[in-house]
Amino acid sequence: MHSIVILFNFGSRFELKNDKLDTYMSVNRVILIGNVGQDPRVKYFDTGSAVATFPLATTDRGYTLQNGTQIPERTEWHNIVASNRLAEIVDKYQPGAHAKTAGVLQADEASL
Repeated sequence: MHSIVILFNFGSRFELKNDKLDTYMSVNRVILIGNVGQDPRVKYFDTGSAVATFPLATTDRGYTLQNGTQIPERTEWHNIVASNRLAEIVDKYQPGAHAKTAGVLQADEASL
């Protein structure tokens, strides 16, 4: 399983200068569409906040090159982390459900 964590964050905005993105700006945004791999694990805290985690599978379909070479289907697994209100929504997901996620990429500390 990939050691990537998606943190939901919808507050970021791009700033345009002269109708172009600032050349020194960097962007860390990810959109994944796939299938939930197992029941989400949700933790609720005394403060009222919540954090949910679940694996999401994304699949690139197999295909055949013009020379006849078969390229097999490839599935990647992503660890998804959602917090607060989004964690409550994710808590209703079931394995196999189609899910769309948007957030930022963050390396898992264990992989560094």
